[in-house]
Amino acid sequence: MQQARQICAACLLADSCRTWAREQRVWGVWGGETNSQRAAAGFPPDEFRGRGLPSGQRVRDYRPCGTRAAHRRHLRRGEEPCEACRAVERRR
Repeated sequence: MQQARQICAACLLADSCRTWAREQRVWGVWGGETNSQRAAAGFPPDEFRGRGLPSGQRVRDYRPCGTRAAHRRHLRRGEEPCEACRAVERRR
C-alpha cells in the first residue's frame, strides 16, 4: 500500500483520481488516499466496515431475524425477541 501511495504522490492526476474514487465509492488506493481515509472524509467504499467512519455511521452487517445472532442482538438491546428469533432459540 505504501508503494501505491508513493506512486500517487508523484502523479499529476492524483486529485482527479481521488475525486473519482470518492464519487464511485471504490476500494483501494486512489489518488494517494486509502479506504479508511476516504471513509473518514465521508466517502466510504461500498460495504466498508473499517474504523474510518464516525461511530454513528458504521456500516453493519446484521443477521436477519430468525437467526441466533439476531436473537442475541435483541437481548443485547434490551428488546423482547421477535417470534422468529424466539422460534430459533426454542429449536436449540
